[in-house]
Amino acid sequence: MPTTAALSVIAAAAVLWAALTRRVDRAFVLQLVGFVLFTATAVFAQHADLGAARIAVAAGWIAHGLWDYGHRRADRTVARSFAEFCGLVDVLVVLAVLTVP
Repeated sequence: MPTTAALSVIAAAAVLWAALTRRVDRAFVLQLVGFVLFTATAVFAQHADLGAARIAVAAGWIAHGLWDYGHRRADRTVARSFAEFCGLVDVLVVLAVLTVP
């Protein structure tokens, strides 16, 4: 099953579950928007030439690091320690993507 199809099914199931349990709030919508944007970046990178894909992947990881910082600062959605750890991993991955041939 293609990754895009699997992610689409997971997103649809999450939205359906949230709607059925009446848990659609601002935080849920923000997470859904993030999911869509990060997925769109990944799909673009899958279909782009190597140079553009590297830039897109690096930009996506940088954006995700900022996303983690937002979670850490808000102290919501995930534990602060997890947001800090994930942000560190994001920075390391960006460095690897941009420096490893």
